[in-house]
Amino acid sequence: MLAKVLEQATVIVVGSECPELVAACKLVPAGTMQEALELAMRRVGASCRTLVVPHALLTLPVVRATL
Repeated sequence: MLAKVLEQATVIVVGSECPELVAACKLVPAGTMQEALELAMRRVGASCRTLVVPHALLTLPVVRATL
């Protein structure tokens, strides 16, 4: 599932105890939420869209396109 997400989006993981492992999994580690938002804005601009998923390992978000 994550591999499919990574084909279309960048995933930033906040607060990991092992940021090296996060990076090895092709995810982007960030120490704080503020750092994560700054990373996202640097990558795609200040008008970027973000999805914050608390407890992401226990959640499967369903994102639908808006018309």
